[in-house]
Amino acid sequence: MRFDPQKLLLDPYGRAVAVPSDYDRMAASRHGDNAAHAMKSVVAPAGKYDWEGDRPLRHSYAKNRDL
Repeated sequence: MRFDPQKLLLDPYGRAVAVPSDYDRMAASRHGDNAAHAMKSVVAPAGKYDWEGDRPLRHSYAKNRDL
């Protein structure tokens, strides 16, 4: 596997993201830290999140724990 430990990654279970005004998609493909130009996961209250008609998948997260 290839992985750059300096890269900022989004939380796959995050409910919302913040996009900085100087967001740069290409910063993810260049070597080194991309934190200044990356989207970031933000905490969103579960009860106030607007699912826009989507429903949760209803599968166990524990099942994927050993992947």
